[in-house]
Amino acid sequence: MLKPGGTFCGCFYIEGEKARTDWFIKNLYVPKGFFTPPFETQESLRTRLSALYASARVQCFNSIACFTCVK
Repeated sequence: MLKPGGTFCGCFYIEGEKARTDWFIKNLYVPKGFFTPPFETQESLRTRLSALYASARVQCFNSIACFTCVK
């Protein structure tokens, strides 16, 4: 539960930015249970966060998305 005006932030893997990273996730991390699909894309993450929060800022660095949202 986030109070109005509260900030939510985080970072995680996003699919489709770097082919090498996508390969490692699909072939190594998913079979070991470290990551679980479905994965967000940069655009799907922006759309989801914008619909849920008054303000959503997303920055992507290769295959990692960092976000800060305000309720």
